[in-house]
Amino acid sequence: MQLKATAARSTCIKIQGLNNASKLKKVWDQNTVDGLVSQIRDSIDGVNNIGLCFPIAPKNVVFIEGAQENRQLLNRLHRYFTTGQESLKQWDYHSTAMFPVDVKTCYPLFTKLIHQINESVHKLESFVPSDRRRKFLKETEYNIVFNVPEHDPAAPTNDGYFYYREIPQEYYKFFSNQLTHDVWLPLSEILGKDYKRAYWDYDDPTNQDVSINKLYSGSMLVSNMSDSVNPDLESWLRSYGIEPGPMTVGMPLGNITQGKDLIARLSNQTITLEEFL
Repeated sequence: MQLKATAARSTCIKIQGLNNASKLKKVWDQNTVDGLVSQIRDSIDGVNNIGLCFPIAPKNVVFIEGAQENRQLLNRLHRYFTTGQESLKQWDYHSTAMFPVDVKTCYPLFTKLIHQINESVHKLESFVPSDRRRKFLKETEYNIVFNVPEHDPAAPTNDGYFYYREIPQEYYKFFSNQLTHDVWLPLSEILGKDYKRAYWDYDDPTNQDVSINKLYSGSMLVSNMSDSVNPDLESWLRSYGIEPGPMTVGMPLGNITQGKDLIARLSNQTITLEEFL
């Protein structure tokens, strides 16, 4: 099996440590929370001003320390982002309501605004605790990400084609729940959430934006993937009619054959490759 990836001169490789212990709740900072809420409200106002009628009114974006409603509001905001960005015609796949305006006529502004909502949502998540996530603290994972600035997949003006490729259907046979590999496709490169993240977020895994990998970019994840076969996670999946297996874990890429003992010394850093082809 070969997955073809494209890179370029002056490419940066970012090593991102994903130790779950660093993702626990921050001390509630009302000023920071208020600032992020203001950014979301302003972005919603911008979306409404171009005639796209965001499903949540700006005044209803409210986060209160310790409130149980915080998590579901984050989930709703995130789902409207993923659905709007993917479909370009509606906010909710469970609704027949369509955008009254052709997004293609205002795409750069539209995607800029909803990406701002998404970014603020992810920043707010660190203030909203997940007791489920606290049970996933044993392993540290590392994303090895190729960052090509002129083709940043998160850039509002970029359609992602340069950076991402769809995984061919015939390659799904290589997905596995056998934890004998330590290099995998990153679970984070999806427009939405993987199953583990949905479990942490008390989300509904039957929604269209909760899935396993659909894209690849040349990036990779160094991990033993033990979190993805956690018994509590698998029991939760079954409660929604999803049978755990290869398609809830991921696609292995291979194994580290030398220097495995150095993994624990990795840290967040950026390596610039001036001649990477």
